[in-house]
Amino acid sequence: MVAIRLGVVDDLNTVEEIVKKAYSVYIDRIGKKPAPMIDDYKNLIHKQLVHVIEEGNLIRGLIVLVPMEKFMLVENVAVHPDFHGKGYGRKLLDYADKVAKTKGFTEIRLYTNEKMLENLNIYQHLGWKEYKRRTEKGYSRIYMKKPL
Repeated sequence: MVAIRLGVVDDLNTVEEIVKKAYSVYIDRIGKKPAPMIDDYKNLIHKQLVHVIEEGNLIRGLIVLVPMEKFMLVENVAVHPDFHGKGYGRKLLDYADKVAKTKGFTEIRLYTNEKMLENLNIYQHLGWKEYKRRTEKGYSRIYMKKPL
């Protein structure tokens, strides 16, 4: 059975490993580690912003949700490459919609690197719309949003 729950400190190593495996394929394309690879997941877990998806007590992926003033921000969504194409990413994004609605938000947003073309296609297919592009912290980002 697939379940999504808040990440806990005991999940830290697995969360960091999933992020490393999911994003390392983009290092050459971007020219440096993607931003999610340098985040402090211990701190994010402590702040209760990391949610993990598991099946059979094995974590398959994660999503970092940050409530902002007027919207919910999906700061990161990552699925272990061994489990790509099995619907975990979609389940995590659907979960983000539910969490955002529960907290009273009417919009959800995310950003991705402009060189992560696969992600852009997925987000567009799921109804996300681009609303701006800009370079931030040395990364060329595409910002997307979706009404809830």
